[in-house]
Amino acid sequence: MRTNEVVDKTGLSKDTLRYYEKIGLVSPNRDNYARDYTQSDLERLEHIQFLKKLNYSLQEIQQFVTLDDQFEDAQAIENMTLVEQNEILELLSNRIQLSEEKITELESNLKRLKLMKQRVESLSPKE
Repeated sequence: MRTNEVVDKTGLSKDTLRYYEKIGLVSPNRDNYARDYTQSDLERLEHIQFLKKLNYSLQEIQQFVTLDDQFEDAQAIENMTLVEQNEILELLSNRIQLSEEKITELESNLKRLKLMKQRVESLSPKE
């Protein structure tokens, strides 16, 4: 799919797509000057947007993308040194902990919002 279709589907600007390409977050196929995005690229962009909503930095997102790419290739994982495997395990453990903290924060916020809604509903005049 071409850039305009991706812009329509994701809501990202063309400049953002070009920047993501420049820093290696996505790698659309090139047909002369036109970019051709795959379904996989679209899914990656949606995942990037999700991570951005959770306040991950682009540097952290790049780490996720790098890990995703490595896990696509089982041979690459098998060829890693023990030190590299331990670094990835530590990074994943950190990401899991951060994700769990964000989930806890979101659950707490959701609970608070529901309580506020209940209070307003209980005080609202009945029709």
